[in-house]
Amino acid sequence: MTKQGDRASKWGPRRFLSVFSVSIVLCGVTAIWGIVRPAGLSSVARGLTAFTLAGFDWLFLTSCTGFLILALVLALSRYGNIRLGKADERPEFSTVSWLAMLFAAGMGAGLLFWAVAEPLYHFMRPPPGQTAGSAEAARWAIVVTNFHWGLHAWGIYALGALVLAYFGFTKG
Repeated sequence: MTKQGDRASKWGPRRFLSVFSVSIVLCGVTAIWGIVRPAGLSSVARGLTAFTLAGFDWLFLTSCTGFLILALVLALSRYGNIRLGKADERPEFSTVSWLAMLFAAGMGAGLLFWAVAEPLYHFMRPPPGQTAGSAEAARWAIVVTNFHWGLHAWGIYALGALVLAYFGFTKG
């Protein structure tokens, strides 16, 4: 068999079925747990969230910063010139038009609501150990909102979009 044949059999329907089966069982067990014992699931979810935020917040922030740096490196390196589409296709929109549409779709609708709602939410419901409505809660609210809507988020979105666009439009 060729390398491509090996790759096709490795990631073929059997692999998909096994990954799907495990995922559907985990989702089903979680859903049943939430229906039968919602307070128990809520307690465990809160505990896992608190543990993750306390112990791995640095990993999340570092990963997001890494994604942003990777997106910038890809954009500014020779890989930034890779065509997203077939070799004979010309872009339907100019770069400026494409960026305007991306910004309008990604930010327009979200900012209409979340520009005020998200910082207020975090201000009134800060993480454990902070007092709602305090100056520290206000700082926290702005930092979190900036993280959600700032460059870090765009780095994550850009990498996800690049993967989908490259394999969808270029590789078919």
